[in-house]
Formats: sequence, structure tokens, C-alpha cells
Amino acid sequence: MEENVMIIKNKDGSEERYEIVLAYTSLKNNNNYIIFTDNKEDLEGNTNLYAKRYNKETDRFEDINDEEEWNDVKEKIDNLLVNGGEDNA
Repeated sequence: MEENVMIIKNKDGSEERYEIVLAYTSLKNNNNYIIFTDNKEDLEGNTNLYAKRYNKETDRFEDINDEEEWNDVKEKIDNLLVNGGEDNA
């Protein structure tokens, strides 16, 4: 398996490949996050980016439902975009 690629199995059993953009641990809450893409574009030509929280105890990715937590992740994504892929935050 390629180091920067992950495969997610959907509920119907099909598999989707995603490129890992960034995996990091938040200094604010000590949670682990992953930012990834399917390298497809939306209608405006922007590359799709997704983010999930990683739960070490269950070894599963979880949706980010808390607004403050999501804003922190969006800030991390914005920093990546502004810095040309380099995470300086």
C-alpha cells in the first residue's frame, strides 16, 4: 500500500482511494485528525478536501460534529492552502 494513500470501504462494500494530505494531533485538544482528498474537483474547480477525527480506542475515523473543533480543522486546512501545502501552524 502506498504511504500517502488510504482505502475506505463504503457501506455497499465498494472501495474508494483517497490521498492523505495531512495527519496531525491537535495541540488544543490532543485529538488526532486526518485531512484527505479524492483529487476530484467541485463545480467551482476546487479540489475536494475531507477531514475526520481518528479515535485511537476504536481504531476508527469519526465525523467532526462540534463547531469549534471543525473551525480548528478548517483553520489548519486554510494554513495548508496559504502555505502551498506546507503546514506551518
